[in-house]
Amino acid sequence: MKTFKVHAWSAKNDLLTDKWQLIEASTPQAAANKLKKKLAEKGVKVAVVEIFRCNRTNRHFKVTYTSPKTGKQWHTITDNMPLIDNTKNVDTPTQKNLSLLKKLCKK
Repeated sequence: MKTFKVHAWSAKNDLLTDKWQLIEASTPQAAANKLKKKLAEKGVKVAVVEIFRCNRTNRHFKVTYTSPKTGKQWHTITDNMPLIDNTKNVDTPTQKNLSLLKKLCKK
């Protein structure tokens, strides 16, 4: 199985998917069919599907945890994008998410 990034448009050229959908499939056509089926269940007819092959190495990120008390840093490579979003891409990350990041980096 490979990972594909997929977008869909209607016949009126309206974007149906607000962000890239990551779909596991054996071929690009199979990924497009999965997205079409998913949208058809919601009653949406798809006209055009845009597909890109996702290289798994592009989904890995280097993250660093810095101790607020000592300033020591720990690094790791992860593909856990929700954790990165919940710690880096928010104004005030929760203590739970920071603890998860610390645990991940200190392994």
